[in-house]
Amino acid sequence: MKTVTTFLTAAFAATFLLFGCNTETKDAPPASDAVDSTAVTAAPAAEAAIPDSMDVAKNAPNVYKLLADSLGLRLFEIEFEPGETAALHMHPDNAVYVTEGGTLEVTGADGKKMVYELKPGMGMIFGPETHSATNTGKTTVKAVFVEVRRPR
Repeated sequence: MKTVTTFLTAAFAATFLLFGCNTETKDAPPASDAVDSTAVTAAPAAEAAIPDSMDVAKNAPNVYKLLADSLGLRLFEIEFEPGETAALHMHPDNAVYVTEGGTLEVTGADGKKMVYELKPGMGMIFGPETHSATNTGKTTVKAVFVEVRRPR
């Protein structure tokens, strides 16, 4: 039951990250030291079409389990065993909420590697990207993952 509760809490948190974070009003100017976290150099999700050959649900079903696909959103459960690899794939705009941490090495389409030390409770938002990933740690990484497949 604890796993279900943890997962539902994580799903709620990921949904909140996607829909509940805009607290600015239209009339209020942004603070002078405000950083626009929505500004990315990549194409918006609506323009970043993902070909079937690069769909994470098809390329990495060993890691990504599709739970729901509706309203331009796809909700996944991620379970990444130590040593396991997710083949090269693409994501549109996305958010992740870590429920069980560990170490992931992510390799971009350009070959650049990044190592992520994930901790339970971490939430991250990314723009469109193409990568593969390997669990280089000794623990199973679990997370809730949401892809945004509609215009910003």
